[in-house]
Formats: sequence, C-alpha cells, structure tokens
Amino acid sequence: MAEDKSLEHVQSHGVCSVRHVNGICVIPKDNSRYYEILSPLGPTLQRWEIRLPNQSEATAPFTRLGPGIPLHRDAITCLVMIQPSASNGTHLVMSTSYSGQIRLWRIPVDYTIENSVQVPKLVWEAQENDASLPVMHVSVLGSHLAVSSFRRDRNNLVPLSEKQQHGSISLWNMELNNDGSTFSVTKKASVASKAEMLPLWIGSGDDRASHLLCAVNQLDVRFTKTPSNIALFNESGFESVLELDVSAVTCFKSFPDSQLICCVQMNRTCKILRWHAHESRLEVLSSTKLSGSGAIFSVALTPALAGFEMFVCEDTGEVSCWLVSGSGHHVSKQHSIRFSSASCSAYNVEPLSPSLLLTCSAAGLSLSKYERDASAETFSLMWHDISCCGVASTGPTGTEFYAVGDLSGRVLLWSSKIAHDGAPCLVLQHEAGVRCVSSFPLPSTNRCILVAGLMDGSVHQYTLEGSERPTVVQQSLIRDAEFDTTVTSIAFHPRLPVAVVADSHGKAQIFREVDGKFRATETVFQNAQRDHVTSREIWSVAFHDGGKLLALANEDFSVKILQFGEEGEPLQLLHTLTGPTAATTAVRWLGNCVYASSDDCTIHVWQVSEANTELRRVLRTDPSHLMITYLDVFADVSNASWVCVSTMAGYIYIFDQHNEIHRDRVKAAIGSLEGLIVVPVRAGKESSATVKEWRIISCSSDCSVHVHSWRV
Repeated sequence: MAEDKSLEHVQSHGVCSVRHVNGICVIPKDNSRYYEILSPLGPTLQRWEIRLPNQSEATAPFTRLGPGIPLHRDAITCLVMIQPSASNGTHLVMSTSYSGQIRLWRIPVDYTIENSVQVPKLVWEAQENDASLPVMHVSVLGSHLAVSSFRRDRNNLVPLSEKQQHGSISLWNMELNNDGSTFSVTKKASVASKAEMLPLWIGSGDDRASHLLCAVNQLDVRFTKTPSNIALFNESGFESVLELDVSAVTCFKSFPDSQLICCVQMNRTCKILRWHAHESRLEVLSSTKLSGSGAIFSVALTPALAGFEMFVCEDTGEVSCWLVSGSGHHVSKQHSIRFSSASCSAYNVEPLSPSLLLTCSAAGLSLSKYERDASAETFSLMWHDISCCGVASTGPTGTEFYAVGDLSGRVLLWSSKIAHDGAPCLVLQHEAGVRCVSSFPLPSTNRCILVAGLMDGSVHQYTLEGSERPTVVQQSLIRDAEFDTTVTSIAFHPRLPVAVVADSHGKAQIFREVDGKFRATETVFQNAQRDHVTSREIWSVAFHDGGKLLALANEDFSVKILQFGEEGEPLQLLHTLTGPTAATTAVRWLGNCVYASSDDCTIHVWQVSEANTELRRVLRTDPSHLMITYLDVFADVSNASWVCVSTMAGYIYIFDQHNEIHRDRVKAAIGSLEGLIVVPVRAGKESSATVKEWRIISCSSDCSVHVHSWRV
C-alpha cells in the first residue's frame, strides 16, 4: 500500500449518527411506555422521546424534544449519563470528543422545541491528554472515571510512527451530591501508552472495593505479533493478570450487578471471565466462538431468568442474541435480527422491553420488534434513514461553500473556510430525500444557482447570494421536470446556465434558464425505442469543458457520448464506450479524456474526439473495499492528471493517470461514501493553473461529511 504522505484529514461534520462508543442514553419516563433518548449526531446532542407501541401498532414514532445541542467543535465519541433527572431539573451528562476533550453538561429536562429558553450549561471541561488524541473509551463506576484515548493511522489499521504517542489513559475522581448541584472532578493519574486500552471499573463503587481493569491491545503492523492482555491498575502502574491471544479486544464490559465480565475479540471469540478481587485474579469461565462473519462493534448485557442475555452488534447489520448462564460457563445463541438494509451497520443496542430493541446504526435510531422463540426476524426502521447523498461546491465563484444533501430532505451548506465551528451556515428542507446537488456560479454577480434533485422525482432551484453567509434570494420548484422516480445526477454546462438532469429510469432532460428560472427544453432519453437510449438507470452525467460533448454513465455497463448543440438542435449519439464489466457509477471529463468508474472496482480512461475513441488506461481499486461510488478528476501545475475516487467501504483513492498504483489512499468514513468532489484551494485571485493544494469533500451513509487536504 502506498504511504499516505500528502492526503491530510482537515475536518469532519456529523450530519446524523456517527459511530460512537457509549452512544445511546436511555432514560425511562414516569409513564412506562415512554423513554427519553439522548444520542450524539456528529458534534451535537439530539434528544428524542419514544413511545413503545401496543401489540396492534405497526409503528413507534420518535418525537424530537428540541433542536440539536452543539457539545463540541468536532465529532462526539462517547456520551455517558452521569446523573439522570436530578432534583434540580437537569440531566448531568458527560461527552468526549475526537480531539480529546472531556465535558460535563447540565441538560434541562424540559428543554423542548416549545420551551428552549433554558439552554444546556457547560459546568466542567478538561483535556484528556496533551497530544489531542481521540477519546475512544470511557468507564464510570460510582465516583470513579477512566478515560482512554487512542489514535491509529488514517487507514485505521496500524499505530502511527514509533516517535508519536499512540494512546493514554487517565483516572479521575468525581464527587457529587445527591441532586448534582455541586461536584468536583480531580485527576488522580495519567499514563501514556503505545497501546489501545479498553478500561473497565468493576466492584461496588467505593474506593476499597473498586478495581480498574484494562483490555490492552498491543497493536503492531499486522495485528499478529504481540498478544493482547488484561491488566490491573495499581500504585505501580498496570500489571497483566490474564494473557490473551493475538486478536485485539473489541468489547470489554461487566454484567449487571455481577463480577462476571464479557470480553469479545476481533476473531469473534467471546470469553466470560470472573474477577476474584481478593486474589487480584481473572478466571476464564468459558470461551465461545460467536457464529457470523462481521466485525463486532458493541454488546449489550441484560439480566434474564436463566442468567443474562447478550446482544451483539455487527457491521453486517445483524444483532444476535445469546444466552449466558448465571454461572458464566455456557453461552448459546438464541436468535438473530437483521436490518432491512444489509449495509446498515449496527453500532449500539439497548433492550427496552422483552420484545423491543432500540438500535443505533449508520442509518440513525430504530426500534425493532422481535420474538424470542423465532430463529430470525426482520424489522422495519422506524426512523427514516438520513444518510448523506451528494456533494457540490457552490458560491459566487464556485468555491465559497460546499453543499451536502441527505435522505431526510435537507441540503446543508458549510463554509469552505477551515476555521469555523462545524455548524452548517444554511439548511434547506424538502419533503422528500435529497439524492444529488449541483451548482452554477452566476458571472459578475455575488450569486449562484443551487439545484437539488429529490427521490420523489422533483427538482428544486435556489438562487443564493453572499460569499460569507449565503442567503436565499429566490427559490422555486422546477415544475416541468417530468420525472416520476429518483433524480440521480445533475450537471451544469461549464459556461452557460444549462443543466442536464437524469433519473433512475434512464431518462434525462435539458433545462435552460429563462427569466431566472430553469425550463425543460429537450428530453434526451424518453423510452427504449430511441436509437441511443438506455432503459437502465443513468447514474452520472458530465459536460466536456468545451460544452459541446455530454457523457452519461449508465447501469448497462456503458458510457454514452452525445453531441450537445444550440437550443432546438437535436442531441446526437457519437460514441458508446464499453469495457467495464459492471454498472458505470460516475463519469467526468478532463481535457479530451473521459474517466468512468464502475462497480467492478475499475476506472476506465478513454481519449475521445467527435470522430473516434481510444482506451488509454484502466486503474483498479482494492476489491475488498467494494464498489467505486464516485469520481472526480483534476490537473496540477505541471498539467499532470489526477483521479480521485471513493468506495462503498469508505475509502478515498488518488491515482496518477499514468500509474496504475494509487498515489494515496485513506479510510475516510465508516459507511459508504455517497458523494465526492475535489475543489482547488486558491490564494486570493490565484488561477487554477497555479494551484498546489486541493480540498477533497466527501459525504457518507454513516451521516458524516469529511474534508481532506491534498498537495502534490
């Protein structure tokens, strides 16, 4: 793998749920059918009320209790309820962030949309470590707090340079009174480490009967040379009390009101351990290989009649239930539940009743019904998927902002400047999910046109003004957009206010600006009887830089090149480019070359003229990173061509067109990357020909937006 020397992560925005360690706080309300749910969504805290359904009800609605509460400037990694519903009318909540911050908040219990006068109050904060390492694990027991930080490389595989600090763990003492009105937090110890540590306080909560155990992952280049172990913290530091095998520990939790511990490793081995405090010894009661193939993100442990139930969350979208005997000697599988979407990774689960599970996934929050005597049950997502789809660079010059759509119907705009708080500067709401966005700057003005294509087939146009904070000066529904299915792609002419809009039934329309609004003038594909049509989905459209050629990437494995003329002139099919062995997912032009990505993990490069075509090169990504989703191309100061692609496994690749080996690769997100653009970073009025730095903006189905900086 090529070393990642020039691709630098700049910032991330959480649009919706992102992976977090302690991600759901569930608070029962006075009525046993109602719960309050706290969940981190990127840098914000979201609050919901959920009503448990009756047997005859098919849905259990989530009610938003208030606007999102910004807790950090970057993504929240852990959320822990310290004291719910104190007598002073607040929840005491701890949050940690990717930059190593620890914060305590008082969140008013009655903070709702109707009554948002009482704002959350930050009452204490600290930095876990001096190296700004991401806080990844938190354990709380009584007055004891342990916070662990760790950072791997950008590919999330190996530790950083040996000269850098990889991790740390800090121990704190919290003194709170009964109503949470007064408290103090004091750091007791801090230990730097080259290992990942998963802390677990076990005992009764008082000083003499509480012990800190840590699962220690001594990660090396291949995860294979150094065994993991479980260590006990004492006055002299950490002392190993149990050696494990070479597989890293992913989950380390204690069973409720018990000295039993659940330890799950990357190789899907589940060990049930018993802690003997007087002997400072761990006893292995059982070791079980959990069936399945996905990565295990977390487990939830609840009491049951015959011992405990263990709910296991996997990245395959499956939640499996296992019965653990009260003695810990036997572990057996009861049943499993699979999400309706296999790509919907399950990150956290909380049982709310004997037949209801609340799950936090890449798609958001969901409530599932299941039967304990069933071997498998499917269930519906009760809260709509709000993953991100589509990215566009926009503004008066085309680079002031970037816009991201999501499946809840929002288009969110962020400033392209690095120094800001991560909050969008404009949110546009629609009734249907947004599938794609595109933009066109209006020359000699401080305005631009932004167009959003929706999953109900509608197309919405906005005229935005301003280069610091955009405002909507005009908006309209393009009423003659005749799409009865999802709009898949929008492309603007490089110089004219002309757009091509395509849908998932193989049809595309040409829209031209008339009196400030776009009107449909030509239909490119209408039905399968036309000579150059496809009845299959059009996934991407792109204009040549000169504006006379139009490329369409199709589900039928081809790229079609059409000649684009003046208004009223029919579009002519010039070429059908073939070579990919699966659907072509994205298409772009650079000079006279067409670049097309495909589901077969290839990027085909053709040189195209009106008379002929020539296949110049085929680039390939790692098949284990799944299908290529989006593509963009750009040229540097030496006129070298670069290709940037994203994959369904969350990776970004950068290729030199003339080299089949990728120049850079980075794991950008947990979910599938569903939007990608590359934007030049100009100094003042610097021309594109002298640019040496680019921003790569991507959005993901895990509801996050990421910005990377790349230099030649």
